[in-house]
Amino acid sequence: MELTREKKIGDLLKSAKDILIRNDAGKYTVPSGHLYPHMWAWDSAFAAMGWAHIDISRAQEELSLLLQNSWQNGMIPHITFDHRYIKEYFPGPAVWGRAKSSTISQPPVWAIALEYLLLKGADTEWVKSMVPSIEKSHLFYSKYRDPENLNLVTVVHPWESGMDNCVGWDNPMSNVSTMIQSKLNRIDNKKITDSSQRPSDTEYMRYIRIVEETRDRDDCIPESFQTYDPMMSSILCMAEHALARIKRTLNLDDKETLLRAKRIKKAILSLETKDGYFPYVDVLKNEKYYVKSLGALFPYIIAETEEPSILSNHICKYGLTTHSIDDSSFDPKCYWRGPCWINTNWFFSKIQKHSVDGTLSAIEKSGFHEYFHPETGEGLGSDNFSWSAALFLVTFDN
Repeated sequence: MELTREKKIGDLLKSAKDILIRNDAGKYTVPSGHLYPHMWAWDSAFAAMGWAHIDISRAQEELSLLLQNSWQNGMIPHITFDHRYIKEYFPGPAVWGRAKSSTISQPPVWAIALEYLLLKGADTEWVKSMVPSIEKSHLFYSKYRDPENLNLVTVVHPWESGMDNCVGWDNPMSNVSTMIQSKLNRIDNKKITDSSQRPSDTEYMRYIRIVEETRDRDDCIPESFQTYDPMMSSILCMAEHALARIKRTLNLDDKETLLRAKRIKKAILSLETKDGYFPYVDVLKNEKYYVKSLGALFPYIIAETEEPSILSNHICKYGLTTHSIDDSSFDPKCYWRGPCWINTNWFFSKIQKHSVDGTLSAIEKSGFHEYFHPETGEGLGSDNFSWSAALFLVTFDN
């Protein structure tokens, strides 16, 4: 007899908890023991949300460490290195030019995670102690990632966006040199041997070129890549609203935080769309351009309107594709150029409930993989992936 939905979900919830425990590196959670051995910023924020379903004190520990890793300017680096595993990941400290961390950030989801932990019973005094670091991290984006003062967020490396090789970066990346000082010593494509699932060597040389440019500058701003990103801008807006709600709950003044959130929202939603997609803006070319990436639909999450019809271009059995299915650039296997991801499903579940069923279908089919083939549900990238497990717990462990 086929297992009931409740029994299936119950078994998967147990597996999700087991994955977080297995990926526990001490005070932080590796995204994947197979492929990512260090501490990644937004991965750890999502992991903390998952840990809240296992051990709230461990969840608090995860987020505390993440915020302790902040730079003096407020930036939370996208990677904090664990020197036990330096040889297991490229590029490491020698390429970044920093012993402890990378020189870029990631989508600022830590306020979203902190609010979730507060709702799950985190100590209120501990939550209050986290607020200043989170506020400073948000101010980092307005000070260092908004060169045209648009109340939007630029990324200075495709990795900073979290959507590493999405089609949104093809335009500005085409002008980045492939001449690099470092030896290209990729480890990812030795562990994920199907090259169709990973960025190409040419793309990687451009990634490393930008890293080397950030390494050589005190402000860590590269010469060859600065692009306004509708997804990063939208997530910062969500994060500011989350921080404002936290402050209100703790009887702290939320006026400035709300004002920043409103400015970002107004700036994003005033942008002209094309075929329903919001624009990217190449700062160095002073050029607005449009691509059919799921990242260009994130503003609809903060618009507080009904589900936009344009999402139908991304709907599949396993949630939402990261690129429009009807576009010639759609690639069902290659990282952020088409596959379904649990974290983007989770974001869009706020306005599109099919994403919840898609997440369940993907994980039922292939387990807690990094990403999923949108046509077959095949698990792609690394397996036993922490944020897939964590966000499954957030979605289904009510």
